[in-house]
Parts: sequence; C-alpha cells; structure tokens
Amino acid sequence: MFLLEPVPEYLSMSFGAFARKHELETFIPTISRLNTGVRDLLTMPMVENLRIIGLSLVKLLRIRFLTTEKRANSELHARAQEELLGQQEVLLQSEVVTAERSEQRGVRLLVHTPREARLVHRKASAYHHSAQATSAILT
Repeated sequence: MFLLEPVPEYLSMSFGAFARKHELETFIPTISRLNTGVRDLLTMPMVENLRIIGLSLVKLLRIRFLTTEKRANSELHARAQEELLGQQEVLLQSEVVTAERSEQRGVRLLVHTPREARLVHRKASAYHHSAQATSAILT
C-alpha cells in the first residue's frame, strides 16, 4: 500500500479514536465481524483497518447493508429461492449441455434438468435489455 507523505492524521490514529471522532461507534460491531482474525480492532491504526476491509466495503457502510431484522443473510437467500421456485424460468440443479451463439439467431442453450431437457432461446437484439428469452420442453 502506498501512503502519502506525510501520512494524514486520520490514517495513523487508532480505529477506536477515529470512530469516536467521526461518531461511527455503531459500526464497530459490524467491522469487528468483518475483520475476523485480527488483533484488537480498536487499537489498530486506521490505515490497517482500511487495508483489510477495503474501500468498497467502506462505501457500502455509508449507504447501509441490505439484511434481515435478524441480520441473517441466509434468510434473504431462502426467501429469494422460495419466490423463484414458483417460476418455470428458473432451472435449478440443471446442466447446460450445449450452447450456441450467433448474431442472427441469438443464444440457444440445451439444458438438462432433473425432470426434463429444455431448449432455451434468447433472441438476438440490438439492445440487450430488450432481448426476450423463451424456453421449450423437449421430449
């Protein structure tokens, strides 16, 4: 990691002092869960904490995480799976056997699911967001 000369004060102060100065005490439990396996989080220099957690995570902390009331992200996955299982377009536990792509025909996939074989076709389009996918069960 390259640092400015002289090192800015906020990078050399401890994480605990930085959190108090900027009223970020509520983030301490979250950051301590993310910084597993490090020594005393509050006495570590701020620069070391930033190196470990990274800028992308710091930015996410500013806009808040999406999680459940119980702070269990597995609940998000379970709810998403429940919703998706009711849709025929979701092919869980499937294997793509062949794939073809052409500018004229688009993308064609032959997919084996536990119950059937499906041909999935995404029509070619000048705009990807307007492309439509269709699927058919092969017997």
